[in-house]
Amino acid sequence: MSIYILLQLLNPIALVAAAAVIIPVLVHLWNVRTGKTLRVGSIALLATSARRRASSLRITNWPLFLLRCFLLLLLAFLLARPVWNNTPTANKQAGWILVPARQLATAHAHYGPRIDSLLAAGLELHDLGTGFEKLQLQDTLQYSTSTPDKSTLLPPWSLLKVLDVQLPKAFPVHVFTDNRLSAYQGDRPHTQLAIHWNSFATGDSMYRSPALQWVTPNGKIRHIEWVSTPAGNYYRESMTGAALTGDIDTSIIRIGIYPGKNMADAQYVKAALQAIAQFTGRRITTTLLSAGQAPATAQNIVFNLDEQQHVGLNLSKSSTTDNLLSYIAPKGTLFQYDTGDAIAGASWAQEGNLITGEGLQHKVYRFTGGAAKGTPLWTLANGQPLLTMTAAEGRRVYHFKSRFNPAWSDMVWEGDFVQTLLPLVLAAPVIPDAVDLRIIDEQQSAIGSRETAIGPVDGREQSAVDLADRQEQGADSLLKDSAKDLSFIIWIAAFILFAAERLLTHRQQQIKQDA
Repeated sequence: MSIYILLQLLNPIALVAAAAVIIPVLVHLWNVRTGKTLRVGSIALLATSARRRASSLRITNWPLFLLRCFLLLLLAFLLARPVWNNTPTANKQAGWILVPARQLATAHAHYGPRIDSLLAAGLELHDLGTGFEKLQLQDTLQYSTSTPDKSTLLPPWSLLKVLDVQLPKAFPVHVFTDNRLSAYQGDRPHTQLAIHWNSFATGDSMYRSPALQWVTPNGKIRHIEWVSTPAGNYYRESMTGAALTGDIDTSIIRIGIYPGKNMADAQYVKAALQAIAQFTGRRITTTLLSAGQAPATAQNIVFNLDEQQHVGLNLSKSSTTDNLLSYIAPKGTLFQYDTGDAIAGASWAQEGNLITGEGLQHKVYRFTGGAAKGTPLWTLANGQPLLTMTAAEGRRVYHFKSRFNPAWSDMVWEGDFVQTLLPLVLAAPVIPDAVDLRIIDEQQSAIGSRETAIGPVDGREQSAVDLADRQEQGADSLLKDSAKDLSFIIWIAAFILFAAERLLTHRQQQIKQDA
């Protein structure tokens, strides 16, 4: 339940200054008027009487008296700093506890004393899902067995963006949710709420599943499985010695390289591909091709290092350079150098995980200019795309704006150059979110505040920012975000009253002088 408190005083103690209204009261009550002189011809016929002093304690000039009183009251009201509040202020609610309904039992197992103390303090228990339905702690078994997991429809960050609009400013919200990395998508939001973040682990500590299996050149079968743990995901060779579920790949990966004038680059790439074949036991054939030469069979991957034989975005079947795509098998890959003027400048290449896996970095000395094509996969330190990907005729096309040459980058000299090309040659399956056990760090998952950063809160009370600390940040933030300062309006009203008082006083003095 919420009510609107439209008028608020940020400094109500200043209303004591309204006692100054006693000054015009005393002045007007004790105002002694000068007696009038009446001229007569003779006083012989006037009887003598005892002398009496006459006094009158009454207000004789009400308009001027009221103007002065209102002016002093207005100045006291101005010192109290009145604001017009446009934000509803919570009433009869100490805050919310947000827990995904199906995780209520697990959350209570990890944070039972904390949740119980919050409920005893008057906070309400709600579902961290669409609708934010009210929950009952005694029905945890019912929620875990029959209630749909609404939190899977939207990630926690998106749900709190919705809640940020529904609840008033600085409203206390205690969130209890699992720390699965797959549940957090997009940019971490900032909110006006007082968020206290609590996370916990759920499920197994390891999940294994078959990923790839193929026939090696010596006729043996090699099995690769992927493993998911809270620390991260990785692939390893299965030690079972028997075929896992799924088909065994008996094909040969055929790779063609068009070196052009960059024969040194081609030799680096060929050596890396041979290392991949030796390490994985995968049957890989590598062929060096001259410009315009068609391979004997369709290639799975083509490295086009010939800058004169470039595949553009506007593909034309009549162009001889675009015939490269016809040399590639369906769902194959074309990796080519991007064309453009070379730009010298030392920088870093940040490689994303779409190809390389774990954010490798390399020094880049030269790169080509011009607009980038497609989705950026690798970027320079300033965010400029270095490797992008597009799709053409059912094939993936990678555009590389540097070179596999020591004069352009140190990539080929690094020991992880083979690791960089490995995912390009052996495309590993994507791990489903349902079995992705990686966890997110609490400092990454905790929602920030628009006024101050909100630290993570767990069972050990780590670096929490309490609601009282937020309120002590001062009234300036309140004026800035949720209220309209009335000081300017009151100053105008006080000026009008002062001008009216001066005008009325001057007019009455002028009347006395004229009389």
